[in-house]
Amino acid sequence: MFTLILIQQAGDAHVNVDPVLVLLQQLSVGAAAAGVLLVLFLIFFRRRLTEGLLKVLAFLGLLVLPMMSLGLGNVVGLAQAKKVEFCGSCHLTMAGFVNDMRAAESESLAAKHFRNRWIPDAQCYTCHASYGMFGDVQAKMAGLNDVYKYYTRTYKIPVRMHAPYPNEECLKCHENTPKFVNSESHAELLPAIRAGEFSCVDCHGPAHVVEWNESRHAR
Repeated sequence: MFTLILIQQAGDAHVNVDPVLVLLQQLSVGAAAAGVLLVLFLIFFRRRLTEGLLKVLAFLGLLVLPMMSLGLGNVVGLAQAKKVEFCGSCHLTMAGFVNDMRAAESESLAAKHFRNRWIPDAQCYTCHASYGMFGDVQAKMAGLNDVYKYYTRTYKIPVRMHAPYPNEECLKCHENTPKFVNSESHAELLPAIRAGEFSCVDCHGPAHVVEWNESRHAR
């Protein structure tokens, strides 16, 4: 089900995808449809089939085709979910963050990184790779809970992260750059930064500047 949500949202966001992803999505849907048709065929015509053929078709319809659909669907869904347009497709909660990131006048960290192309592509995913559907099992469960709250309109505005933003997401790009290495304050605070005792956004934030019309989004 989660895979289908990803594919649907990717399509709703009108994201340009490469031909390979389009083909994989078509194969995923085709495998699911073929599996359903094969199961229906077995239900109505199983008595006309030999035992050996029945086992082969049941194996295909109940295992091979569903696994193929699930696997291909996840490849497409996760590839699409790395795109900024996908994050913005949850417009009731995330559009403000995406709009801020793209705003030419915004001075947030997200906007600066986006405007200067310090991150060439998949900007949301690059900075939030440890969060939501891309993180560990606990993060994936939290991501599924977010999907549930979005579609049941039980979320709260403004949206908050489940945990403080990890410094590792900043350090993976910045720690070995000349500007970072030559900074005396960075050198002094690096042990505390690595230990999570001091947050990068305390000095360099805010990550996003979002103006909310709560009466509009609280419906």
